[in-house]
Parts: sequence; structure tokens; C-alpha cells
Amino acid sequence: MWTAKRILIFVVGFVVCLSGFTIYALALGNIDGLRALPIEYLSDPNARNQDPVSPPPGGPDQRLEQAFGVGCKQMQRPLRLWLPDKGVVFSAGDFQLDKDGRVRLAPFSAALYHKSKIPGEFPEISAIDCDVAIFTLDQPATSIGDLNNRKVIAVEMVGRQPGITITNNRRTAEKNDDIDILITNGNLFYEERKNLIWTEGVVRLTDNQSKPPTMILGTGMDMFMAKDSGPNQKKAKPRPAQPSHDTGDVKKIRLRADVHMHFWVDAGSGFLGGAEATRKPLQRAAKPATPEKAHIHIHTSGPFEYDLTKETAWFESPPVRKNGIAAGDQDWPGQVLVERFQHVNGVKTEDRLVCDRLDLQFRVATRAPGGTGGNKEIETAKATKRNLTDVTLALESHKMHAFASEMFYQAGTNDGANGPSTKLYGEPQRLIRASKDGHKIRCTELHLFAANRFGDGQKALAMGPGQIDLLDTKDLEKESFPSHLLWRDTLTVAKAKEGGEVFDLMTVLGEASFIDDVQKQELHGERIDLWLKQVQEGEKKADAVGGGKTELHRVIALERVRAISPEFVIRQTDRFTMVFTHEVPRGTLLPDGDVVKVKPQPAPKKEIKPQVGKDGPEPKPALVEIKPTVAEKKPNRPIELTATEVFARVATLGGQKQLQELIAKGNVHVFQAGEKAGEKALDITGQLLTVKGGERGRTMVVYGEKDKLARLDLGDTTLWGPRVTINQADNRTDIEGHGAMEMPSNKTLDGNDTAKKDTRIRIYWNKNMTFDGKYALFHGGVQAHEVGSHAYVKCEVLHTILDKTVSFKDGQKDKQSAKIDRLVFDKNVFVDDTKVDEKKQFVQRTILEGREMINYQDGPTRLVGPGEVRLLAKGSGELGPAPMPAANNNAGPKKTEWKLTNVKFRDHMLAEQKPEVKTATFYGYSSGVEVFHFATVDINAKMNADKPPKDGLYLRCEILTVEERKIGDRVSQTMIAKQNVIFKTDKYFGRADIMKYDEAKDVIILEAAPGNVVQLYQLENNQPNPGTVNSTKVLYNRKTGEIRSEGVKSLTN
Repeated sequence: MWTAKRILIFVVGFVVCLSGFTIYALALGNIDGLRALPIEYLSDPNARNQDPVSPPPGGPDQRLEQAFGVGCKQMQRPLRLWLPDKGVVFSAGDFQLDKDGRVRLAPFSAALYHKSKIPGEFPEISAIDCDVAIFTLDQPATSIGDLNNRKVIAVEMVGRQPGITITNNRRTAEKNDDIDILITNGNLFYEERKNLIWTEGVVRLTDNQSKPPTMILGTGMDMFMAKDSGPNQKKAKPRPAQPSHDTGDVKKIRLRADVHMHFWVDAGSGFLGGAEATRKPLQRAAKPATPEKAHIHIHTSGPFEYDLTKETAWFESPPVRKNGIAAGDQDWPGQVLVERFQHVNGVKTEDRLVCDRLDLQFRVATRAPGGTGGNKEIETAKATKRNLTDVTLALESHKMHAFASEMFYQAGTNDGANGPSTKLYGEPQRLIRASKDGHKIRCTELHLFAANRFGDGQKALAMGPGQIDLLDTKDLEKESFPSHLLWRDTLTVAKAKEGGEVFDLMTVLGEASFIDDVQKQELHGERIDLWLKQVQEGEKKADAVGGGKTELHRVIALERVRAISPEFVIRQTDRFTMVFTHEVPRGTLLPDGDVVKVKPQPAPKKEIKPQVGKDGPEPKPALVEIKPTVAEKKPNRPIELTATEVFARVATLGGQKQLQELIAKGNVHVFQAGEKAGEKALDITGQLLTVKGGERGRTMVVYGEKDKLARLDLGDTTLWGPRVTINQADNRTDIEGHGAMEMPSNKTLDGNDTAKKDTRIRIYWNKNMTFDGKYALFHGGVQAHEVGSHAYVKCEVLHTILDKTVSFKDGQKDKQSAKIDRLVFDKNVFVDDTKVDEKKQFVQRTILEGREMINYQDGPTRLVGPGEVRLLAKGSGELGPAPMPAANNNAGPKKTEWKLTNVKFRDHMLAEQKPEVKTATFYGYSSGVEVFHFATVDINAKMNADKPPKDGLYLRCEILTVEERKIGDRVSQTMIAKQNVIFKTDKYFGRADIMKYDEAKDVIILEAAPGNVVQLYQLENNQPNPGTVNSTKVLYNRKTGEIRSEGVKSLTN
């Protein structure tokens, strides 16, 4: 391809050579010093009778015919001269010397034959034609003889119609590949003193070899000659090692104004856009296809300059006038305009670059075999602005617009390993403003790297601080930008291959942030990687909802990661990974196995006929539609998460994003605040958390460590365990291994209603726990503690029933928390109830043992035997019947001491708590109830039933009812023993059907059933005294020592 440089080189060189060779021809060609030709060689006066004679070979006519065409007008001019040693042929008409001593030829034509590079090839010819050629000599010439000792110092060429024409044939005889230059509306000048060739006319250069032809238009031209390049200067021989740039005598070429350059490049060329579809990996084709072409148009109202030695060129807008307006075309602000026209996927597109100055660097030509030169291409291009203007880049083929302070283009390497690149630069106070596919971007630098010839290496780099505003592609009419990407350091977008698919990998470094205004979501971290997948509309299912052209595939955030959404907040993590699955078509998921509830159909209403009066049927009353007030549902507080590493999988169903899976590792903490300040709805602590989503609810598993259990706070309920599983679909919680559970309770451990509102019970176990929101089951070494007290229960299995159901999905809807309403202790039940006063002083301790203990709702507590109850409390100094007092009894008040009441029963016990009285009834048929009552401070002390200690009591019966009241700092008891009652103290032994004892009154009543009698014996040496009392009822007052009997049958001693 002949570029502007190559074309202008031969023009300048040709004009300079002609200025010297013309004088030589005029000076020597008119000297007639040869002998006359023989007659046979003279022309026949009657030329009409002769056949046309071809020009002699090697003569001027043959050269002119070869240069200008057969029958050309140059062959008809009187002055024709061929200079073989110079390779120049001249054709001129009139010759005259002007009064000012200049030489004038009119018309004037010349052709320069370049040296052949290959023997036998068609010669390269450069031809020039003008109406008048005027040569200025160093001294005025007054005659032709003066030309021998004159030097040419200036040349002026005049062209009227069509103008001054210059042509190069490119070593071919065809005319369709010539290089043509036309200069109109002005003359062409050369002046040796200035080493300059110039014209003020309009210059048009056409390269017909490229299809379509390359064309350069401009007004005014300056050609700066190299030093010692004039026709009168001696040429220095080039050094053998010095490279040749093929620049001839021209150093620079400048077009002054209104420059237009039109040329065509490969559609895959990276300069100013280019079709992405053409940059595909190379494939072996059966037949080479015709390469697509892109039309490049460069226009400026200002100057254009080409440096032939440095292979550089620049276009510049007109200089700014004093009024601040560029002196260019009024319809265009005068900036440099570069346009690229091409077809992308069958659609004509226009790419545009606007700047104040455009600098181009060309690659050094690679000479083709046997040719005159190689193809030239733009190696670098630099576009800059002036003052407050912008470098504007509008790439319709890429759907991209940009405003910057500078643009720099770098062509790809010759081996194709690296593709072309384009870099945009902003200023600290004036960032780059760009848009791509409707998305807006602001940054300090933007680097775009195109793919190489193998389809690799495509990348974009944006230097921060920067921001991208993403267009909402689902609603293009509103043109909203709800999503934003911010960074401090860099943003990189590159192609990434994974699993046979190609993704756009976006890497954001330095205080990276992703913000979604619509979804109210934020993601922050030091680094964020996003994998985006381009999806064609045809690839989506017909019934899929939503349709962006780009789908988010995966997101990885690293270092100081924070995420915020209305439902979920990540406070801190080192690594956060999100994977997005494709749209799940409706109907592909199996429905949950819920029971279908059929609503009963209402019975058909009977038609009521309106009453008919005298004036006809009564009008129906107007219907008043009353709409119930719908309370606005308050959204739940977001769930907050802290962990070392978080992984989430999000699925799209019905156009909505839903959490499908979540995995959090390392120091996991999950928190959700309650509706009121200070309350918490959810609080989880562990080392590993997994969450799996479902249509009916999620399944959450929390793992602890060997020495540190996982902890879950669900409202007022707290769970501990090595692995805690919450299944929202089944509303079930399971804990495998040892653990604990704490929650509020309406009952104390003994089954009585609690007097405190904040009573809480904590339960420990060794094997497992299952909780369905209403019913909880604990297995293995169970211990239940009443928080804040000294009471606890041990058993193997514990059943708890709540007063209301807890929802693990929706939480507690009302303001009241669920509380324990019933407790069932099973297998090896052991109860230890210790009470202290406000000074933390020990007051009372109760121990119960049995096979099973059940707290009935709004009823008594049942302890299934065989079992026993131990009660250690302060009581009166004497419990059993005392001996008769002496007449002069001066004893002081009774002392208070610790007493142990031990009740053993065979069948069961029922205990019930009333506001002031605690009642326990023991059952043990066949004398299955035993009572041991004696003074001691050891709750585990034993008493010999055969030898009760002083003030001790042994009692055996089948039914025993004990009422307990607290009086001051001691406990007063009332006991009623029934059926086969046998009692024994250290002094007395007796039998009765009923025995009643009131510890507060110190009264013992023994009663007999109808037909039976009460027997009372006094013991001596642990043996019954022969003296007895047989009566139906005996009342003994311990305070007075009085014994009264009713229905005495016998009395001895």
C-alpha cells in the first residue's frame, strides 16, 4: 500500500529533479551541432500517403507515450527531450525569457524513470503536467546562452484546468493502481533558500491501488526539504551501515488546513474500535475469504504534518483566536475528527474520535519481494485535548462512549502474540466519563486490551478511584442505574474459561464496593471478583422470568468483607463467596408433601323475595362495603453474620433471588435483634454454620468445637450443643451429643406455678435432644436446673411441653414468649430443691427420688415410685407424742432445730402447690408408705425404724398427706396418715386407721375406723408396756401433756 508519505516523497523529489533537468535541456537541447541527416531519413513532405510510423525505440516520444499514454498531447509539443543518464523525459510548448530574467515553459510536462530493481520489469514512472512552469535563476537571463552558467533557485508551476497533476504508475502498465495528485486553485512553488516547496491551493492525493482508493485532501501544503537537498547541492553518499528510510529529499510535509484523509483498513484492526466478531481465534479455512474493510476518515480544520524521517504524523485543530474560539469551520468546532465506518453483524456502525491533536506513529515499512515498499500501519496513536475541551471517543460498534483528557493507542505485535490496546487518561479533578452497553464509568485511567490473533488476551483495566453505574437492562425506558461498583485502586475485566464456558471476570481492588439501590444491598471488601456470563435471549426458557443480557455467576470478596441487605448483614469476614445458579423454570420443583386442606363449601343461601307493598316492592338497601383495616406488617430485623469465611449459593426462582445454601466457617456469630430495644430474636455462636434453603423453610446446622459448644439463642430460648440442627420446614430442632437448653418457664421444677415472672430452667443432657416447637425430648444423664436457685432434677429422659408453639421460621408472632408448661422426668428421677433466704443463708432442702415425675398442666405433680422424699428444714424440737409433763413444769420455750423428714413410698406421690400451702400425698398400698422424722443436719442421714432417736418418729401407712407451711424462718408441717397406720417414737408405739399431726399446734390425733380401735403403747427399753389405751379417738396436746380419749374401750396402767 502506498501511504501519504510514499506518495508525497516522489512528488517532492520529482519537482526538485525537474527544476535542474529542465535548465539542462533548455541549455543543451537547442544547440544544433550535429551533421544533417541523409535524405532517405528525412520526412516525406506528403505525410498523408505514409503509414503511421512508431516512435523510434528509446526516444523521447516512446518515453512520453509510455508515461502519458498513446497519442498523448505531450508528443505533439515542439520541445521534447529524453535524458537517458538522468532518466527524465521532457515535453514543453512555448519557451520564453521573461523581462525579470525567469524562464517560462508553457505548457510543461515531464516524466521521471526510476531505477529498476529487477531486470526486465516494467519501469516505475513519475509524471507531472502543468500549464506553465517558471524557473527563477540565481542571475537573470537575457538570452538562451546565459542558461549555461545559471543555477535554479526557485520554481513555480501553474495549473489552470484541471490543475497541476502528478502521477506514479507503481511499475505497472495499468492505470487502475496509479497514484494521482491534483493541485487546484493555486500554484506550486519551490525556493532553494528556504529549502521549501509549498502551495496555497487545494491538494488532492488518490491512491488507486487500495480498493476503495485512499484519498487525502487539504488546503495549502508545505514540504520541508532535507539539508543539502537542492538541485545545485552535492549529494553525500550514505554510509553502508546507515539504515535508509526512503525519504529522499523531503524531511516533513504539512497540509495547512481543512485536511481530509480517507482510507480503508482491515475490519479487525484495533484502531478506533473494530468489530469484535472479527477477532476470533485463527482457524484453518478451506478457502481464504475476502477480508472485510472499515472506512477511516480523519478531518481537521487545522494543519496536518508528516515527518518522513521519524515516521510520525499529527493532526491538529486550528489555533485558538483571541476570542477563545478555534479558527475552524463554524459548523464544526474545529477539533480533529476521526471516523470509522464498517458493518458489524450486518449493521452499519460509526465509531468516532474527537480531539484537539492526534499524533500517529507508523511502523517502518517491510519491503515486499520485488515491490517498491511494504504496507504501513499505525503503530501508536495519541489524542490529546486543549484547555477545557475533551477527547471524545464514541464507538458504536462496541456501544461505548468516553470523555477523557488523553487517548493512547498501541498496535498489536507483528507476531500476533499481543493484540492492540487503547488507553484513556483523565485528570485528578476531571475524571474519565465513559459508558459501555449503557453502563456508566468514572475513573482516572481506562486501558482496553483487544484479543490477539489467537483470541486471547482481551482485557480492560480501570485505575481508581473509580465508579461504575450499571444500567437496569430490564427496564430500559426508565434508564435507571440502581447498581454501583466503586474502587480505590484498580478494576480489571478479562475473559476467564471455566468448565467449558467463558466468563467476563471482573476484579476490583482497594476498598471495593458493590451497591444495589433497589435491593438495598451492599458488598464491601479489599478485593471483589465477579464472574459474569453473557446470555442470549434464545438461551433462556420460554417460561423463565427476568431477562438481562448479563447474568452474575459468582462473587468472591476478600479481606475486611462486609455485606448489607434488608434481610442479611455480614459484619466481618475474611472471604465471602457467592455462587448464582440459573433461572429455575416453574414446575420443575416437586411440591412439598403437605396435606391439602379442603375448605367446606358454604350452604347455598335461600333467595329472599322482597316484600311487596302497596307501592310495589320495597327498594333494597344500599350495600356499604366495609374494608377491614389491614395492619402494616413490620419487616423483620436483618440477620447479622460474622465469620472467618462465608460461602453462599443463590438460586433464581420466579425472578426472585433466594438463598439456597450458606456455609460459614471460623468463629461464627449470627445475630438478629428483636422488635424491642435490647431484645434479640436470634443469636448463634459456633465454628461452622450451614444453611440450606427450601420452599417451606431452611435447614440450619451449627457446629461447635470439642471444648466449646455451639450456642443458639432463639428469642428467649438458648441451645448449646456440638451440632445443633434447625429444620424450619418441619419446625424441628435436633442436637446430637451432650448439650444444654435454657428457656422461660411457668413452673418450678417441682411442678408448681412460679411466683416470679422471669423464671428460667436450664436443662443438660448427654445423648441428644429433639424439639418440635411445642414438645422437647431430652435423653441421657438429664439435669434440669432452675436458674437463680439451688434446685435441680436428674433423670435419664425428660419431656417438656410449652404453653404455645415456637416457630423457627416466623419467630414469635405475639409479644409473649413461649414458656415451659409441663415437665415429665422419666427413669431414675432425682430432685434436689434447696432454698436460701435473702442473705443467702440455707433455709430448706428437699430431695425427691423416683422412677418418673410428671408435672400436669394446671394440676399436681406426680412422682412415680418406688421413690422417696427428703425434707431438711428447721422445725420444733419435738415431733412425736411427749411424755406427761410434771406438775411443776417450768420448762422454757421449745427450741428450734434442723429436722429431716424422709418419706418412702411404693406407688406414687402427688404434689400440689397452693398460694400458702404445699401439699404432697403419698400412696403405697400394703403399708407401702414410710416416714422417718428426726433431728439432724445431714439430709442423707438414716434412722433405724426399730429404734427411733429422741424426738424421732417412724410412721408407716398406705396413704400419707403432708401439708407444708412456712412460718417465719421455719417450716411447719401437718401430716395425715391413713389405712393401717403404725407409728413409733423412742417412747411410744401405736396403731390407728388415721393419724393427724399439726406441728404448729403440737397436737396429735389418732382415730379408728368404725369397728376398730386406736392402740397406744408406752415403750420401755424399746418394748411395749403392758399398759395400753384402746379407744376410737385419742387426742394428745404436746403443749399441756393432756390426753383425751373418746369412745374408750379399755384402759390399762
